[in-house]
Amino acid sequence: MDFQAPELKDLELRVATKADGMFLWARLVLNYLTNNIFIRKSEVMEAVDALPQELSELHVYEQILAKIISHFDQRSISRLQSIMGWIAFAKRPLRKAELRSALSFSDISDTVHIDELAPAYLFEMCMPLIEERSDTTYAFIHISVKE
Repeated sequence: MDFQAPELKDLELRVATKADGMFLWARLVLNYLTNNIFIRKSEVMEAVDALPQELSELHVYEQILAKIISHFDQRSISRLQSIMGWIAFAKRPLRKAELRSALSFSDISDTVHIDELAPAYLFEMCMPLIEERSDTTYAFIHISVKE
């Protein structure tokens, strides 16, 4: 779907107006828009208009987490919990390689294979809640995710 400059400006204005200066709200809305399937431009505009202006952060995070784990088996949910735990409780932000190593060693299996680090795509599945920073460390998108 190709938006023309005036349509993009209209969408930007709608999101900015509803966000009312709340950066996190705007970010979550943009994430919502990119992760859903819209056929017509009008559907995108209607989706933005239909979103409540006041989003309870906890409720939003619960919805994102539920969406992420909806197709996971128990082992995958456990690994997601490990990712979130390492990010939340590490003494300093962990780099991608460090986090992959930590996950390999914290796996629930009895055998550790040094040559088999946790795959990088695991972090992509958590991207609505975590982000990779320019220094290749991972962090939550907002301090309230950790809380």
